[in-house]
Amino acid sequence: MIVSANGALSTPDAIQLAAVMPGLAAYADGTVIGQHADGTLISAKSPAKAGEIAIVYLSGLGVTDNDVASGGAAPGDTLAHPSSMPTLTIGGKDAKIAFVGLTPGLVGLYQMNFEVPAGIDAGNPQMKVTQEGASSAPVLIPYIPK
Repeated sequence: MIVSANGALSTPDAIQLAAVMPGLAAYADGTVIGQHADGTLISAKSPAKAGEIAIVYLSGLGVTDNDVASGGAAPGDTLAHPSSMPTLTIGGKDAKIAFVGLTPGLVGLYQMNFEVPAGIDAGNPQMKVTQEGASSAPVLIPYIPK
């Protein structure tokens, strides 16, 4: 890859392309950007609880079953799901995914609605998404048992 900016060319650099490369949205401290079902943010003061439905945001889940124009907002009437289903683990436990797809009305942002698994110690367990053998970098989620 070579970048052209203000009439100057950068030094060539190799890039690696992949069909999928999941990435969870996180704050600078490594905590996931997520919401409770009521729209409030998951945080140390308002942690995710076992059994609740939570929402996290992602990128890199690849092509969808509903063709969305490059740079176009995701439709809300016919949802766009990734062609291959990812998995989500929190503290080593599988989470049950209720929905994963492009966030309606936004460009290129996926969301995952899931049930927070039980049986995890309180604190900040790691969570990660895996799809087609590729895994996201682990992020932390504030968590308390029910």
